[in-house]
Order: sequence, then C-alpha cells, then structure tokens
Amino acid sequence: MRHGARAYDRDNPDREPFMPLTERGRAEARAFGERLSVPSARLESSPVGRCRETAELVGRGAADSGVQVDENTIRPQLGAFFIRDLDAVVRACYDRGAESVFNGWVRGDATDASLMDPEEAFQQMMRPLVDALREPGGPILSTCVTHDANIYLARARCFQDDAERLGPVLYLDGLVLFHDGADLYAASPELKPRTVRLT
Repeated sequence: MRHGARAYDRDNPDREPFMPLTERGRAEARAFGERLSVPSARLESSPVGRCRETAELVGRGAADSGVQVDENTIRPQLGAFFIRDLDAVVRACYDRGAESVFNGWVRGDATDASLMDPEEAFQQMMRPLVDALREPGGPILSTCVTHDANIYLARARCFQDDAERLGPVLYLDGLVLFHDGADLYAASPELKPRTVRLT
C-alpha cells in the first residue's frame, strides 16, 4: 500500500525523500490500522521516513484494536530503488503528474535513463515479498508500505491492460497478493484476482 498523505516542497526536489506525513496522513494511517480485523499482522516498509511512519501508525491502530502486530521490517525493495535520477523524476512528476510519468514508464514509453527497466524493477521488488508470503507460521496479514511509483509498477505487471483503469494511486491505496495452492494472485477492490508470474 502507498504511504499516508504527505507534505510537498516543489521548490526543493532534493528534499523529496525527506518529506513527512501530514497530520491528516498520520490520522488516516492510524485509522486504517484500527479497521484491520485479523488476529495478527506483520508490517514492512520502504526505508523512507513517511513509509516507516505510516507502518508504525497502522501498527499502533491495529494493536489498539487487539491485533498482534510484529515490529516493522525495513525492506529496500519497497523503496524507489529503481529511480536513477531523483531530480529528473521528481521534476517530471511535478510537471506532468505522477500518474502520467509512472504509467508511461511501465508501458515502456520512457526514453531516458532516469528509471531502470520496469520488468527488472518489478522482479527485484516482488521476489522478497513473495518469499515472505511463504514463511512459516500460518496465515498472517503482511502490510507493506511503499510509494506510488511501486504501486503503479505492481498494478501494471499484475493487471496488465486493465491497470490504467484503476486511476491514480491514492494515499493508502494498494493491492493484495496471496497464494492459492502454488499459484500467486494479485487483487484489488476494482478487479478480479489475476495470476502473477515471476521469473
């Protein structure tokens, strides 16, 4: 899922990784956790502060509702590791909008070297998450907090032609990955589950 509502500083794109959650973002993240109705949950996040804070607040809300919550695990693969030129990508997002920039990237429209190959990025991002789904200990909800770019990438690879019908990636928006037997599936509220293939 994407982190909660965050602050922006268009005049200083180099501060992008350090922009915190807003008060609204903090409240909504905690409320999200309070609505979890599972016996136990595991939290994982990007190393970026707003993702870590979202995971912590989701965990507090869940714990307040009686959910057994594991401590947040930081996963570099949930960060925007595929961005090679942060300044160029941030400026493009401000100029054209994140939805346009990242949907273009995952379609293969990007012609510059500011982002790595989307298929390579998808495989690197998904492999540890899928491996974590297979860890022993019975069924558990693993809530992974990441960035809009990661969600655009996952949607495009999991839902293919239907991905852009889902619209922009909103705060706390995401998708669900689950196993049914040996098969891996992705689902969203708007689309039926689809089989996901990893190489």
